[in-house]
Amino acid sequence: EALGEAAWRQRAWPEVEGAAEELLAGGSLSAARAATWHYRSGVANDKLGDARAAIAAFEQVATSSATERAPALRSLAELYDRAGEPIRAARALESFAADGNAGADARADAWYRAAEHYRKHEQRTAEAERCLEAALRLVEGHLPALDALELIKRAQDDHDRVAVILGRKIAASGKHPARQKALLARLAQLQDERLGRPDGARETFRRA
Repeated sequence: EALGEAAWRQRAWPEVEGAAEELLAGGSLSAARAATWHYRSGVANDKLGDARAAIAAFEQVATSSATERAPALRSLAELYDRAGEPIRAARALESFAADGNAGADARADAWYRAAEHYRKHEQRTAEAERCLEAALRLVEGHLPALDALELIKRAQDDHDRVAVILGRKIAASGKHPARQKALLARLAQLQDERLGRPDGARETFRRA
């Protein structure tokens, strides 16, 4: 194992993969060490251009409780995406996002990216919306998630919900006056033209 550790530190990917194969075949590793070497095998195979082997290795880690589980899931999402499997990529991102060990920002980003796979690749709107709401529960002002959710609600002609989303985007844009002004103008237009609230529209225009 010492030779494998040295190869890992030196990023000698063929030697890392060789060491991983030998160590895992031996069956003497603890569960934690086996997960580590499956992860390292995944990294090595990805670097060596063998996506199928990398996916197989990372999948071994994704079902474990090892510390390498989170980076393995992120790598899996990228590999699935490159392989043209958006739903599997989304599922991997969801698994990462549901892991409480990662930070809130990273998890919210993962929920958002999962939603984009559902929304753009498979038109799975309900699943996209579920992921976006999960992102916003973690980071209330996650603007990419708010943008994506607004697009979904506009397509559904849910103007009341669009108004709520615009209000959240306005609140999240306090440090960007120009963006906030544009959002206020959009909200006022929506209130006037779609929601039949001219008084609210005038007040929103005054804020802009």
